[in-house]
Amino acid sequence: MPALTGNNWSVGGLVTKHVLYGMRADRGEAVAGILARRLGHAFEQRESHWKGEYWRARIGSSTVTIVSQPDPYGVPVEDAFADYGTLVFADGDDVEDLDGVAVENDVLERLRCAD
Repeated sequence: MPALTGNNWSVGGLVTKHVLYGMRADRGEAVAGILARRLGHAFEQRESHWKGEYWRARIGSSTVTIVSQPDPYGVPVEDAFADYGTLVFADGDDVEDLDGVAVENDVLERLRCAD
């Protein structure tokens, strides 16, 4: 069973990174398309009662999830970054750095990294 160590899951000596990216505009579907081409993995569009519409891809042992905010109830997904309309959560160590990836007239910014 994985042991929780600080902000990371440690499994067999490996530490999983948790990186949050964001962009000001709400462009979840466009971000999913750009990242699918860049990372070589398709994003599955999903629907959640509390997340609303979102996109997810599995890349090796990592997961990349793209969400819009605020959530369907008008509450920011990440309070500290409430002025960002699109958030990208990259969890794992199999995903390249997405900081600066251009999407339409905006770019992804690294907002937080815990490793």
